[in-house]
Amino acid sequence: MSRVAKPSFRRRLFAGFLAASLIPVLACSAMLLQIFRLRLAGDAEREMAEQLEVASRSLDGAFDAFSQAAGRLRGNPIIAEALAGRAGEDTLVNNELFNATREARDYGGFALYDLEGTRRYSTRRDPREERLSPEWGPLYAASEPGEAPRFTACEDAADVSAPLLRGAVRLSDGMGRPVGYLLVSMYYDDFRQLLEGKYGAQNELILLSPYWRPVYCVQPSLAESLAPRLRSRLLAGQALDSPEEDFQYAAARHEASGLNLILRRPQTFTGETMRLLYTVSFGCAVVCVALSVLMSFKLSGQMFRPIQRLRQGIGEVEHNNLDVCVPAEREDELGELARRFNEMVEALKRNQEALVANQRELNQAQIRMLQAQLNPHFLCNTLDTMKWISKINKVPQVAVMSTNLADILRFCISPEEFVPLGREVEILTAWRAWKTAWWR
Repeated sequence: MSRVAKPSFRRRLFAGFLAASLIPVLACSAMLLQIFRLRLAGDAEREMAEQLEVASRSLDGAFDAFSQAAGRLRGNPIIAEALAGRAGEDTLVNNELFNATREARDYGGFALYDLEGTRRYSTRRDPREERLSPEWGPLYAASEPGEAPRFTACEDAADVSAPLLRGAVRLSDGMGRPVGYLLVSMYYDDFRQLLEGKYGAQNELILLSPYWRPVYCVQPSLAESLAPRLRSRLLAGQALDSPEEDFQYAAARHEASGLNLILRRPQTFTGETMRLLYTVSFGCAVVCVALSVLMSFKLSGQMFRPIQRLRQGIGEVEHNNLDVCVPAEREDELGELARRFNEMVEALKRNQEALVANQRELNQAQIRMLQAQLNPHFLCNTLDTMKWISKINKVPQVAVMSTNLADILRFCISPEEFVPLGREVEILTAWRAWKTAWWR
Protein backbone atom coordinates (compact mmCIF):
# COMPACT_ATOMS: atom_id res chain seq x y z
CA MET A 1 0.00 0.00 0.00
CA SER A 2 1.53 3.29 -1.15
CA ARG A 3 1.79 6.16 1.29
CA VAL A 4 -0.05 9.35 0.50
CA ALA A 5 2.37 12.18 -0.15
CA LYS A 6 1.91 14.96 2.37
CA PRO A 7 2.55 18.59 1.53
CA SER A 8 5.96 19.82 2.52
CA PHE A 9 6.55 22.11 5.46
CA ARG A 10 7.38 25.01 3.16
CA ARG A 11 4.08 24.64 1.30
CA ARG A 12 2.14 24.47 4.54
CA LEU A 13 4.06 27.49 5.83
CA PHE A 14 3.38 29.37 2.59
CA ALA A 15 -0.32 28.46 2.71
CA GLY A 16 -0.54 29.54 6.35
CA PHE A 17 1.08 32.92 5.68
CA LEU A 18 -1.12 33.43 2.62
CA ALA A 19 -4.31 32.58 4.48
CA ALA A 20 -3.35 34.67 7.51
CA SER A 21 -2.68 37.74 5.35
CA LEU A 22 -5.34 37.32 2.65
CA ILE A 23 -8.45 36.15 4.46
CA PRO A 24 -8.62 39.10 6.93
CA VAL A 25 -7.97 41.60 4.12
CA LEU A 26 -10.69 40.20 1.86
CA ALA A 27 -13.14 39.72 4.73
CA CYS A 28 -12.57 43.25 6.02
CA SER A 29 -12.86 44.70 2.51
CA ALA A 30 -16.18 42.93 1.89
CA MET A 31 -17.42 43.87 5.35
CA LEU A 32 -16.43 47.52 4.96
CA LEU A 33 -18.06 47.63 1.54
CA GLN A 34 -21.32 46.26 2.90
CA ILE A 35 -21.18 48.51 5.97
CA PHE A 36 -20.51 51.54 3.78
CA ARG A 37 -23.38 50.65 1.45
CA LEU A 38 -25.79 49.94 4.32
CA ARG A 39 -24.72 53.10 6.13
CA LEU A 40 -25.40 55.24 3.08
CA ALA A 41 -28.70 53.45 2.47
CA GLY A 42 -29.69 53.99 6.11
CA ASP A 43 -28.74 57.66 5.95
CA ALA A 44 -30.77 58.02 2.77
CA GLU A 45 -33.80 56.37 4.40
CA ARG A 46 -33.56 58.64 7.43
CA GLU A 47 -33.17 61.70 5.24
CA MET A 48 -36.19 60.68 3.15
CA ALA A 49 -38.25 60.09 6.30
CA GLU A 50 -37.29 63.54 7.58
CA GLN A 51 -38.21 65.14 4.25
CA LEU A 52 -41.57 63.36 4.25
CA GLU A 53 -42.15 64.59 7.78
CA VAL A 54 -41.41 68.16 6.71
CA ALA A 55 -43.80 67.86 3.74
CA SER A 56 -46.45 66.30 5.96
CA ARG A 57 -46.13 69.16 8.46
CA SER A 58 -46.55 71.64 5.61
CA LEU A 59 -49.78 69.90 4.61
CA ASP A 60 -50.86 69.89 8.25
CA GLY A 61 -50.37 73.65 8.39
CA ALA A 62 -52.45 74.16 5.27
CA PHE A 63 -55.30 71.90 6.38
CA ASP A 64 -55.31 73.44 9.85
CA ALA A 65 -55.71 76.81 8.19
CA PHE A 66 -58.61 75.40 6.15
CA SER A 67 -60.31 74.10 9.28
CA GLN A 68 -59.85 77.41 11.09
CA ALA A 69 -61.32 79.31 8.13
CA ALA A 70 -64.33 76.98 8.10
CA GLY A 71 -64.77 77.53 11.81
CA ARG A 72 -64.80 81.31 11.38
CA LEU A 73 -67.46 81.13 8.65
CA ARG A 74 -69.60 78.64 10.49
CA GLY A 75 -72.54 80.44 12.14
CA ASN A 76 -71.63 83.80 10.61
CA PRO A 77 -75.00 85.61 10.22
CA ILE A 78 -73.90 87.64 7.21
CA ILE A 79 -72.74 84.52 5.38
CA ALA A 80 -75.85 82.60 6.42
CA GLU A 81 -78.25 85.32 5.17
CA ALA A 82 -76.36 85.66 1.90
CA LEU A 83 -76.45 81.91 1.22
CA ALA A 84 -80.11 81.70 2.23
CA GLY A 85 -80.93 84.24 -0.50
CA ARG A 86 -81.93 87.03 1.78
CA ALA A 87 -80.81 90.57 1.20
CA GLY A 88 -77.13 91.25 1.73
CA GLU A 89 -74.39 93.36 0.26
CA ASP A 90 -71.85 91.43 -1.82
CA THR A 91 -69.06 93.68 -0.62
CA LEU A 92 -69.82 92.89 3.00
CA VAL A 93 -70.07 89.15 2.30
CA ASN A 94 -66.80 89.12 0.35
CA ASN A 95 -65.16 91.08 3.12
CA GLU A 96 -66.24 88.44 5.66
CA LEU A 97 -65.07 85.65 3.35
CA PHE A 98 -61.66 87.22 2.73
CA ASN A 99 -61.13 88.05 6.39
CA ALA A 100 -62.01 84.51 7.49
CA THR A 101 -59.68 82.92 4.89
CA ARG A 102 -56.86 85.42 5.18
CA GLU A 103 -54.32 82.90 6.56
CA ALA A 104 -55.40 80.07 4.28
CA ARG A 105 -55.67 81.73 0.87
CA ASP A 106 -52.00 81.06 0.15
CA TYR A 107 -52.76 77.33 0.20
CA GLY A 108 -56.01 77.22 -1.85
CA GLY A 109 -59.13 78.89 -3.13
CA PHE A 110 -62.41 79.25 -1.21
CA ALA A 111 -65.96 79.42 -2.56
CA LEU A 112 -69.41 79.65 -0.98
CA TYR A 113 -72.19 77.51 -2.49
CA ASP A 114 -75.87 77.54 -1.62
CA LEU A 115 -77.87 74.39 -0.96
CA GLU A 116 -78.68 74.01 -4.70
CA GLY A 117 -74.97 73.93 -5.59
CA THR A 118 -74.71 77.38 -7.10
CA ARG A 119 -71.57 79.33 -6.40
CA ARG A 120 -72.35 82.67 -4.80
CA TYR A 121 -68.98 84.02 -3.66
CA SER A 122 -65.36 82.99 -4.32
CA THR A 123 -61.82 84.11 -3.66
CA ARG A 124 -60.85 82.80 -7.10
CA ARG A 125 -62.77 82.64 -10.34
CA ASP A 126 -63.06 79.30 -12.13
CA PRO A 127 -65.74 79.08 -14.86
CA ARG A 128 -65.84 75.30 -14.57
CA GLU A 129 -67.08 75.44 -10.98
CA GLU A 130 -70.00 77.85 -11.39
CA ARG A 131 -72.35 75.09 -10.36
CA LEU A 132 -71.79 71.73 -8.57
CA SER A 133 -74.31 69.03 -7.89
CA PRO A 134 -75.12 68.39 -4.21
CA GLU A 135 -75.88 64.79 -5.17
CA TRP A 136 -72.33 63.79 -5.99
CA GLY A 137 -68.78 65.07 -5.85
CA PRO A 138 -67.30 67.23 -3.14
CA LEU A 139 -70.59 68.79 -2.03
CA TYR A 140 -72.15 65.37 -1.57
CA ALA A 141 -69.12 64.27 0.55
CA ALA A 142 -69.10 67.52 2.58
CA SER A 143 -68.54 67.10 6.29
CA GLU A 144 -71.05 68.15 8.89
CA PRO A 145 -70.78 71.54 10.63
CA GLY A 146 -68.02 71.48 13.24
CA GLU A 147 -65.95 68.86 11.42
CA ALA A 148 -62.87 69.32 9.29
CA PRO A 149 -63.40 69.46 5.51
CA ARG A 150 -63.46 66.16 3.64
CA PHE A 151 -61.26 66.18 0.58
CA THR A 152 -61.62 64.30 -2.67
CA ALA A 153 -58.98 63.97 -5.38
CA CYS A 154 -59.36 65.07 -8.98
CA GLU A 155 -59.89 62.72 -11.88
CA ASP A 156 -57.11 64.06 -14.10
CA ALA A 157 -53.84 65.06 -12.43
CA ALA A 158 -52.38 66.13 -15.78
CA ASP A 159 -54.79 69.09 -16.02
CA VAL A 160 -52.83 71.64 -14.00
CA SER A 161 -55.47 74.33 -14.53
CA ALA A 162 -58.18 72.33 -12.72
CA PRO A 163 -58.30 71.87 -8.93
CA LEU A 164 -56.32 68.80 -7.87
CA LEU A 165 -57.92 68.43 -4.44
CA ARG A 166 -61.27 69.70 -3.19
CA GLY A 167 -62.88 69.59 0.21
CA ALA A 168 -66.23 70.85 1.45
CA VAL A 169 -67.93 71.51 4.77
CA ARG A 170 -71.57 72.30 5.42
CA LEU A 171 -72.40 75.76 6.77
CA SER A 172 -75.34 76.52 9.06
CA ASP A 173 -76.99 79.55 10.55
CA GLY A 174 -77.27 80.46 14.19
CA MET A 175 -80.12 77.96 14.66
CA GLY A 176 -78.07 75.07 13.26
CA ARG A 177 -79.99 74.90 10.00
CA PRO A 178 -77.92 74.20 6.85
CA VAL A 179 -77.58 77.17 4.56
CA GLY A 180 -74.85 76.13 2.11
CA TYR A 181 -71.32 74.86 1.62
CA LEU A 182 -67.77 76.10 1.91
CA LEU A 183 -65.63 74.58 -0.84
CA VAL A 184 -61.81 74.54 -0.59
CA SER A 185 -59.88 73.90 -3.83
CA MET A 186 -56.16 73.28 -4.09
CA TYR A 187 -54.53 73.77 -7.48
CA TYR A 188 -51.21 72.73 -8.95
CA ASP A 189 -49.63 76.09 -8.10
CA ASP A 190 -50.90 75.86 -4.53
CA PHE A 191 -49.27 72.47 -4.00
CA ARG A 192 -46.07 73.64 -5.63
CA GLN A 193 -45.87 76.76 -3.48
CA LEU A 194 -46.68 74.74 -0.36
CA LEU A 195 -44.25 71.84 -0.92
CA GLU A 196 -41.45 73.27 -3.04
CA GLY A 197 -38.08 73.07 -1.28
CA LYS A 198 -39.32 70.64 1.36
CA TYR A 199 -37.93 67.42 -0.12
CA GLY A 200 -34.58 68.13 -1.80
CA ALA A 201 -33.61 69.25 -5.25
CA GLN A 202 -32.94 65.80 -6.71
CA ASN A 203 -36.01 64.15 -5.21
CA GLU A 204 -39.54 63.91 -6.51
CA LEU A 205 -42.63 64.14 -4.28
CA ILE A 206 -45.79 62.46 -5.52
CA LEU A 207 -49.17 62.82 -3.84
CA LEU A 208 -51.57 59.92 -4.38
CA SER A 209 -55.18 59.57 -3.32
CA PRO A 210 -56.29 56.94 -0.78
CA TYR A 211 -56.84 54.67 -3.81
CA TRP A 212 -53.31 55.39 -5.07
CA ARG A 213 -54.48 57.57 -7.91
CA PRO A 214 -52.20 60.47 -8.92
CA VAL A 215 -53.03 63.84 -7.38
CA TYR A 216 -49.94 66.02 -7.61
CA CYS A 217 -46.39 65.90 -8.86
CA VAL A 218 -44.09 68.56 -10.24
CA GLN A 219 -44.01 66.39 -13.36
CA PRO A 220 -47.65 65.25 -13.84
CA SER A 221 -46.66 62.72 -16.49
CA LEU A 222 -44.34 61.05 -13.96
CA ALA A 223 -47.20 60.63 -11.50
CA GLU A 224 -49.44 59.18 -14.25
CA SER A 225 -46.81 56.56 -15.21
CA LEU A 226 -45.53 55.78 -11.72
CA ALA A 227 -48.80 55.48 -9.77
CA PRO A 228 -50.03 52.25 -11.48
CA ARG A 229 -46.66 50.53 -10.94
CA LEU A 230 -46.55 51.48 -7.27
CA ARG A 231 -50.17 50.43 -6.79
CA SER A 232 -49.53 47.01 -8.37
CA ARG A 233 -46.53 46.44 -6.08
CA LEU A 234 -48.56 47.46 -3.06
CA LEU A 235 -51.43 45.12 -3.97
CA ALA A 236 -48.93 42.29 -4.57
CA GLY A 237 -47.46 42.81 -1.10
CA GLN A 238 -44.08 43.85 -2.51
CA ALA A 239 -41.81 46.65 -1.45
CA LEU A 240 -41.97 49.92 -3.30
CA ASP A 241 -38.25 49.70 -4.06
CA SER A 242 -37.04 47.41 -6.81
CA PRO A 243 -33.42 46.26 -7.20
CA GLU A 244 -33.67 46.76 -10.96
CA GLU A 245 -34.56 50.45 -10.66
CA ASP A 246 -32.23 53.37 -10.10
CA PHE A 247 -34.56 54.96 -7.53
CA GLN A 248 -35.64 54.26 -4.00
CA TYR A 249 -38.99 55.19 -2.50
CA ALA A 250 -40.36 56.19 0.86
CA ALA A 251 -44.07 56.48 1.69
CA ALA A 252 -46.09 58.22 4.38
CA ARG A 253 -49.80 58.82 4.88
CA HIS A 254 -51.31 62.19 5.64
CA GLU A 255 -54.20 61.53 7.99
CA ALA A 256 -55.99 64.88 7.62
CA SER A 257 -56.44 64.51 3.86
CA GLY A 258 -55.98 60.79 3.39
CA LEU A 259 -53.25 61.44 0.82
CA ASN A 260 -50.28 59.14 0.37
CA LEU A 261 -46.96 60.95 0.13
CA ILE A 262 -44.42 59.12 -2.04
CA LEU A 263 -40.86 60.44 -2.12
CA ARG A 264 -38.66 59.21 -4.95
CA ARG A 265 -34.91 59.61 -4.69
CA PRO A 266 -32.05 58.42 -6.93
CA GLN A 267 -30.42 55.31 -5.57
CA THR A 268 -27.28 55.96 -3.58
CA PHE A 269 -25.73 53.03 -5.41
CA THR A 270 -27.11 52.63 -8.90
CA GLY A 271 -26.43 49.56 -10.98
CA GLU A 272 -23.61 51.30 -12.80
CA THR A 273 -22.15 52.59 -9.55
CA MET A 274 -22.30 49.14 -7.98
CA ARG A 275 -20.59 47.59 -11.01
CA LEU A 276 -17.87 50.23 -10.84
CA LEU A 277 -17.52 49.70 -7.08
CA TYR A 278 -17.29 45.93 -7.51
CA THR A 279 -14.75 46.37 -10.31
CA VAL A 280 -12.57 48.58 -8.12
CA SER A 281 -12.99 46.17 -5.21
CA PHE A 282 -12.04 43.23 -7.41
CA GLY A 283 -8.97 45.10 -8.66
CA CYS A 284 -7.93 45.89 -5.09
CA ALA A 285 -8.51 42.26 -4.14
CA VAL A 286 -6.27 41.10 -7.02
CA VAL A 287 -3.53 43.51 -5.92
CA CYS A 288 -3.90 42.30 -2.32
CA VAL A 289 -3.68 38.68 -3.49
CA ALA A 290 -0.52 39.40 -5.48
CA LEU A 291 1.10 41.24 -2.57
CA SER A 292 0.06 38.50 -0.15
CA VAL A 293 1.49 35.80 -2.41
CA LEU A 294 4.76 37.71 -2.78
CA MET A 295 5.13 38.45 0.93
CA SER A 296 4.07 34.92 1.92
CA PHE A 297 6.61 33.41 -0.50
CA LYS A 298 9.36 35.64 0.87
CA LEU A 299 8.50 35.01 4.51
CA SER A 300 8.14 31.27 4.01
CA GLY A 301 11.55 31.24 2.26
CA GLN A 302 13.17 33.13 5.13
CA MET A 303 11.65 30.71 7.62
CA PHE A 304 12.37 27.58 5.60
CA ARG A 305 16.00 28.16 4.51
CA PRO A 306 17.52 27.78 8.03
CA ILE A 307 15.40 24.68 8.58
CA GLN A 308 16.48 23.25 5.21
CA ARG A 309 20.15 23.83 6.13
CA LEU A 310 19.66 22.06 9.45
CA ARG A 311 17.97 19.19 7.63
CA GLN A 312 20.92 18.87 5.24
CA GLY A 313 23.37 19.08 8.16
CA ILE A 314 21.58 16.28 10.00
CA GLY A 315 21.75 14.19 6.83
CA GLU A 316 25.53 14.70 6.66
CA VAL A 317 25.88 13.71 10.31
CA GLU A 318 23.90 10.54 9.58
CA HIS A 319 26.56 9.69 6.97
CA ASN A 320 29.26 10.27 9.62
CA ASN A 321 30.42 13.55 8.11
CA LEU A 322 31.30 15.51 11.25
CA ASP A 323 32.96 18.34 9.34
CA VAL A 324 29.58 19.85 8.42
CA CYS A 325 28.82 23.41 9.58
CA VAL A 326 25.45 25.19 9.32
CA PRO A 327 25.79 28.96 8.74
CA ALA A 328 24.29 30.92 11.64
CA GLU A 329 23.37 34.14 9.83
CA ARG A 330 20.36 35.06 11.97
CA GLU A 331 20.19 36.42 15.50
CA ASP A 332 16.84 34.88 16.38
CA GLU A 333 15.88 31.42 17.64
CA LEU A 334 16.70 29.79 14.28
CA GLY A 335 20.21 31.26 14.38
CA GLU A 336 20.67 30.01 17.94
CA LEU A 337 19.47 26.58 16.83
CA ALA A 338 22.09 26.52 14.06
CA ARG A 339 24.86 27.52 16.50
CA ARG A 340 23.86 24.82 18.96
CA PHE A 341 23.79 22.28 16.16
CA ASN A 342 27.35 23.23 15.23
CA GLU A 343 28.42 22.97 18.89
CA MET A 344 26.77 19.56 19.13
CA VAL A 345 28.60 18.33 16.00
CA GLU A 346 31.92 19.60 17.40
CA ALA A 347 31.28 17.83 20.72
CA LEU A 348 30.29 14.67 18.87
CA LYS A 349 33.47 14.88 16.80
CA ARG A 350 35.64 15.27 19.93
CA ASN A 351 33.85 12.39 21.64
CA GLN A 352 34.35 10.18 18.59
CA GLU A 353 38.11 11.00 18.47
CA ALA A 354 38.42 10.32 22.22
CA LEU A 355 36.54 7.05 21.78
CA VAL A 356 38.89 5.97 18.98
CA ALA A 357 41.94 6.85 21.11
CA ASN A 358 40.57 4.95 24.10
CA GLN A 359 39.79 1.95 21.92
CA ARG A 360 43.31 2.04 20.52
CA GLU A 361 44.82 2.09 24.05
CA LEU A 362 42.49 -0.69 25.14
CA ASN A 363 43.58 -2.84 22.21
CA GLN A 364 47.23 -2.22 23.05
CA ALA A 365 46.63 -3.10 26.69
CA GLN A 366 44.88 -6.29 25.67
CA ILE A 367 47.81 -7.19 23.44
CA ARG A 368 50.26 -6.52 26.25
CA MET A 369 48.15 -8.59 28.62
CA LEU A 370 48.09 -11.46 26.15
CA GLN A 371 51.82 -11.14 25.75
CA ALA A 372 52.21 -11.13 29.56
CA GLN A 373 50.06 -14.25 29.70
CA LEU A 374 51.95 -16.01 26.92
CA ASN A 375 55.44 -15.40 28.34
CA PRO A 376 54.92 -17.26 31.70
CA HIS A 377 53.38 -20.16 29.79
CA PHE A 378 56.44 -20.45 27.63
CA LEU A 379 58.65 -20.25 30.74
CA CYS A 380 56.64 -22.92 32.52
CA ASN A 381 56.84 -25.17 29.49
CA THR A 382 60.59 -24.64 29.42
CA LEU A 383 60.88 -25.56 33.09
CA ASP A 384 58.83 -28.72 32.46
CA THR A 385 61.18 -29.60 29.63
CA MET A 386 64.15 -29.05 31.92
CA LYS A 387 62.51 -31.29 34.52
CA TRP A 388 62.06 -34.16 32.10
CA ILE A 389 65.53 -33.74 30.69
CA SER A 390 66.92 -33.82 34.25
CA LYS A 391 65.00 -36.98 35.00
CA ILE A 392 66.18 -38.57 31.80
CA ASN A 393 69.75 -37.65 32.66
CA LYS A 394 69.13 -38.66 36.25
CA VAL A 395 69.70 -35.28 37.77
CA PRO A 396 66.93 -35.22 40.38
CA GLN A 397 67.94 -31.93 42.00
CA VAL A 398 67.36 -29.99 38.75
CA ALA A 399 64.06 -31.75 38.17
CA VAL A 400 62.77 -30.86 41.65
CA MET A 401 64.01 -27.27 41.36
CA SER A 402 62.37 -26.72 37.95
CA THR A 403 59.11 -28.31 39.17
CA ASN A 404 58.92 -26.06 42.22
CA LEU A 405 59.73 -22.96 40.13
CA ALA A 406 57.02 -23.84 37.63
CA ASP A 407 54.46 -24.20 40.42
CA ILE A 408 55.45 -20.83 41.84
CA LEU A 409 55.07 -19.14 38.43
CA ARG A 410 51.66 -20.71 37.77
CA PHE A 411 50.49 -19.53 41.20
CA CYS A 412 51.65 -15.98 40.45
CA ILE A 413 49.73 -15.72 37.14
CA SER A 414 46.61 -17.40 38.47
CA PRO A 415 43.46 -15.16 37.92
CA GLU A 416 41.89 -16.34 41.16
CA GLU A 417 41.51 -13.59 43.78
CA PHE A 418 41.27 -15.94 46.80
CA VAL A 419 43.17 -19.27 47.31
CA PRO A 420 42.95 -21.82 50.16
CA LEU A 421 45.44 -21.59 53.01
CA GLY A 422 46.70 -25.11 52.27
CA ARG A 423 47.62 -23.97 48.74
CA GLU A 424 49.56 -21.03 50.23
CA VAL A 425 51.45 -23.50 52.52
CA GLU A 426 52.26 -25.76 49.59
CA ILE A 427 53.64 -22.80 47.60
CA LEU A 428 55.74 -21.66 50.55
CA THR A 429 57.08 -25.21 51.03
CA ALA A 430 57.88 -25.42 47.31
CA TRP A 431 59.62 -22.02 47.52
CA ARG A 432 61.73 -23.15 50.47
CA ALA A 433 62.65 -26.37 48.73
CA TRP A 434 63.56 -24.53 45.50
CA LYS A 435 65.65 -22.00 47.44
CA THR A 436 67.46 -24.75 49.36
CA ALA A 437 68.16 -26.63 46.13
CA TRP A 438 69.41 -23.44 44.42
CA TRP A 439 71.96 -22.66 47.14
CA ARG A 440 73.32 -26.16 47.07
